[in-house]
Amino acid sequence: MASPAPAELPNDPKSLLDLLVQNNGLDTTGAQAWHLKLAYDHFDSDGDNDSSGTYEEFFASPKKYKRVYSSDNFTQTAFATERGLYLSGSQKWPGLTETQVRDEVIAPLHRSSALPSKSKLEKLEWSVGGTKLSCVVARRTDAILPYGFPKYCFGPDIPAVHYTQGHGADETTYNKISRFGGRYVAADVKITHAGKPYLNITLVALEEIPAIKDADFSPTADAFALGDSIELPSAELVDYIVKEPNIEYHGSARGNGRVELIIGKDGHVLSAAGLEGPPELQKAAVAAFRKIEIRPFLVLGQPVEVKTTWSFEVH
Repeated sequence: MASPAPAELPNDPKSLLDLLVQNNGLDTTGAQAWHLKLAYDHFDSDGDNDSSGTYEEFFASPKKYKRVYSSDNFTQTAFATERGLYLSGSQKWPGLTETQVRDEVIAPLHRSSALPSKSKLEKLEWSVGGTKLSCVVARRTDAILPYGFPKYCFGPDIPAVHYTQGHGADETTYNKISRFGGRYVAADVKITHAGKPYLNITLVALEEIPAIKDADFSPTADAFALGDSIELPSAELVDYIVKEPNIEYHGSARGNGRVELIIGKDGHVLSAAGLEGPPELQKAAVAAFRKIEIRPFLVLGQPVEVKTTWSFEVH
């Protein structure tokens, strides 16, 4: 039975944000086993539907689940076991689209755990589609304008999230919200980027798993164990940055470039190499990126080594 919503919401922004995190998305602690299926459409920069797919998850505990990705670009089944993670189909880590599809429904406030260090939480009113919502905003203390700061908006009178704004021009609206396991879950999610359609997600199925059967979570014969090293796009690591790169270059050269990084399990850079850009800038960028730090990237609670490429720009 769904637990009742709090009778009164706290005034303190930090307590309010904590309450939103606790009440939105699905429980991933293992207190309840569940099955979910999502369908989604992805749109390109011109607003055209360039790919579609489905995501399905059978969840028993943080170390016992099955995730099924099926789309025009990516097909994979991931089996989490006490022995580790096994992948059938693509042996690559899920891309940004696949990751976002899952996060927007299962953990819509996942970014709130990685707010900018130079920020403070405040409450404000924000109009979305003509509807005024109450919001918690992470306002940068080293900037003036609030636009682009993370916002988490809800209402009225219950801690159900209806709108979020990420770091920059990404905006998400959550519609057709219902209760499952004492939490709020949206059945219709729409994401825009710079005002244009980017991703539409529809909840196809959500139900409890009454009896957990080990056979349903066992890796198939064609599944391979994931090693202790993965490759990720740099955008996936933005929320993990502890120490940002600061490219120090004193010269006339300007331009763009890319560096390749291997980041150790402790979050420190093991190696860096220039891939693109003027030689002078590559050298400065490599020196800067060697000094960055990220929070360790965890798979089933264990840190893994990460390979990534990072773009840079010097004006």
